[in-house]
Amino acid sequence: MTTERNDGGPAFPTQRMKLLVPKKGDMKDTRPVVTGHIGMSLRDWFAGHYEPPANEIESACELLFPHSVPTGEAKWPMLCKRQARAKLRYMEADDMLAEREKGEQT
Repeated sequence: MTTERNDGGPAFPTQRMKLLVPKKGDMKDTRPVVTGHIGMSLRDWFAGHYEPPANEIESACELLFPHSVPTGEAKWPMLCKRQARAKLRYMEADDMLAEREKGEQT
């Protein structure tokens, strides 16, 4: 069972257009047709603009990789920190979109 994630729609909406030419090739019936949107989603934009605090990144590393907790003076590897930072950014973006939906419903 897959549920579609709310991505908030396009962050900077633009329309992708193409010309629809009739099969007979009669150019007078040519017209532009909207074929979709291009660009990043609002979720991606929110995620890209949130920088989680360092202590949240460390805590997220512990949750994401519980069997790899460094001991002593060892530190978390950069790969873990990047994955944790990305996860936290999208979690924050999802929270922002959920709050936005609440505001639209009132």
